[in-house]
Amino acid sequence: MKQEHVSHSDQISRLLTRFSEAWVARDLERVQACFHRDAVYFASVGPLPGQKAQGHSEIRDLVRRMFAHDATTSQTVSEPIIAGDAAFQTWTYRDADGRETPGCDLFRFRDGLIVLKDAYRKTHTPQPKELKS
Repeated sequence: MKQEHVSHSDQISRLLTRFSEAWVARDLERVQACFHRDAVYFASVGPLPGQKAQGHSEIRDLVRRMFAHDATTSQTVSEPIIAGDAAFQTWTYRDADGRETPGCDLFRFRDGLIVLKDAYRKTHTPQPKELKS
């Protein structure tokens, strides 16, 4: 039986695919399984500059709250850019009115799992109708 060699980059890519599919499906168990027991997650919303969770219990609670926060949105995710034990991935949420909110995640990995997820999103603020001189 021939064994398949999977590169480190491919392993991270597969983990992020599992993570993204679980996140889009709002599958808390599968999302949590992608995190290292010592992981830290900085959410893109919450008390400025964003809610922080550390360890499985806190991350589970924060992910559950993020799912509730984004419950009426759909999400698309880009292919990750992987460099060693780090990755960058962009995403876009769309609300029921079609308004898009782009963002990105910065990831770090240890032992084949996510040890850091640091999320950022653009915010919507009212814009002036015209610029004044």
